[in-house]
Amino acid sequence: MLEVVEVIVSVISRYYLIERIYLTQSASCSYGQLRESMVQVYKEILVFLCTAKNTSAKTQQVSNLEVSVDRFTLLTSSSQSGFY
Repeated sequence: MLEVVEVIVSVISRYYLIERIYLTQSASCSYGQLRESMVQVYKEILVFLCTAKNTSAKTQQVSNLEVSVDRFTLLTSSSQSGFY
């Protein structure tokens, strides 16, 4: 996940420079297309980050559930062996 964040930070940094260089100039025919393309990239980054966050949270929930089940299994097996 850390590697993905590094890539995203790099992309955002590059696009910031592109914005500063090209989108501060006069509005030309390609200005609108460049702006729309950049908005689409930012949108996709946000969608990706939200999806990654949700996936990470679900993975953590599954991991927590597995730990709980393991603890329960350990406790019940220990207490059952004490009854014999």
